Amino acid sequence: MIDFKALDPETRCPALVGAFLQSWAAMEINLSYIMKRGLGLNFNQTFVLSTNVQLRDKIHICKTLTWLSKDLGDAEKVTAKALLNSVRDRTPLRNMMAHDLFWPSSESDGVEFNVIKAKGELSFPDTVWTISKFEEEIAINNDHGERLDALYQRMGPARITREFLASLSPNGLGISIGGGLTTGITAGPGGLTGADRRDPRPQAGLGSASDPSNPQPPAQTDPASRE
Repeated sequence: MIDFKALDPETRCPALVGAFLQSWAAMEINLSYIMKRGLGLNFNQTFVLSTNVQLRDKIHICKTLTWLSKDLGDAEKVTAKALLNSVRDRTPLRNMMAHDLFWPSSESDGVEFNVIKAKGELSFPDTVWTISKFEEEIAINNDHGERLDALYQRMGPARITREFLASLSPNGLGISIGGGLTTGITAGPGGLTGADRRDPRPQAGLGSASDPSNPQPPAQTDPASRE
């Protein structure tokens, strides 16, 4: 840990905020890895997804994936939900660091934030964090990050999607999961493939008479048969 007390106030102020944001980012990336493991995504797919969803949505996804996981016991699922809720509840702290104006505090050894609240009423609450407050909150971020990493390690690779698909097979979808008779949807490295057996429409091949992209002329009737 940096010796923040040894820094001058002008240097210490952004250093404290930066240290908090760094610890938060290190914690939050574990949510992406939980989504990767639970959904059976590759590296590129993981970060296309995680970059385009808000933190709130990442938490919803992770809570659902841990609930579905067969690798976690009931007690572990309760603990995982509480952990993810704690990350969610701490989001306003991260937003304050990222969005609110701040400067060296004249009242302490830390940082004063210009917090603005305007949801129905307008207020400017005084918010001052000391060095010890920053160190306490950074330690919580680090702890949450370690626990999220442990949760990721407990979740078996690509099992949730496979088990979910397997649970649908009694409904007549004809699903093959990594082997056996393949009559419908197949889960593989490229995702889900195959026809949905719930679709009553005929599955016409390209070039067939029933293919709308390749219409066929009507059959010609023998003139003699019309007489």
